[in-house]
Amino acid sequence: MDKTTKLHVFYIIGILVSIIIVLIVIKWGEIEGLVGYINFAATVTSLAVGLLAIFYAIYSNTTLSRNSSELTISSQRISDISEKFSASIEILENSIEKMPETLEKIDRKTDQTIKHLEQLGEKEKVIPRNENNSSDTPKFDAETQKRMSIKILSRNSINGYLTLYIIKVAYESKKQFNLDTILSKLDISNQAYSYAYLLPLSSLELFKYQEVKNGDKYDWLVSYIDPYLQKEIKERMVEFEGKESEKYDFLKGSLTNPMSKIDNYFRQ
Repeated sequence: MDKTTKLHVFYIIGILVSIIIVLIVIKWGEIEGLVGYINFAATVTSLAVGLLAIFYAIYSNTTLSRNSSELTISSQRISDISEKFSASIEILENSIEKMPETLEKIDRKTDQTIKHLEQLGEKEKVIPRNENNSSDTPKFDAETQKRMSIKILSRNSINGYLTLYIIKVAYESKKQFNLDTILSKLDISNQAYSYAYLLPLSSLELFKYQEVKNGDKYDWLVSYIDPYLQKEIKERMVEFEGKESEKYDFLKGSLTNPMSKIDNYFRQ
């Protein structure tokens, strides 16, 4: 709307308002007390508008107070979250700064563990020998010997069963053998376990053996095995067959294969 049009609208509205006022004066001017009525109506209207304004002001103030309180609480929550987030960032930064040192410690511990295991593997092969004791009589009575054998057979692993079976067949065949060679034929990677397994059995004299030098190595010659172990080991292995043997890849689901390899080794 341009300036000329605005001007025309303004004075037209002024003319119309003047005409309305004139008509009102001509029409109702003769009424007595008209001015008083108008003043009274204006007063009542003003009071009503004033009361409405007061109630609205009270309502607005209450709403504003509530919103302000909620805003304060939200602001405090945001502030707390911000502090926690800052603390988390600080912890993360400290962790990142310490990570190279931690990784270095882990590498160092890993190297130490590997060396320790290597040393342990060598030490496990140094089992107490019975070369100076030619007697086949155990140092425990028969009942105690049997109880120890029962516990060993009841808490055994597949490697433990196979190791015991090697000792049994070696004793019955009266032939010397090299334990490393047999374990390699059985595809048992953790050979140190078998040496560690035999350590307490030798200490308890549940079996005895002598070392026989064979070139640059030492073979074993089993001179004694506990009768209960000798009798029960094969039966326990048969019970084990089909229950747990499928869990071990090198058994190919059966104990027959490694047992046959052990038997064939001592038949040679």
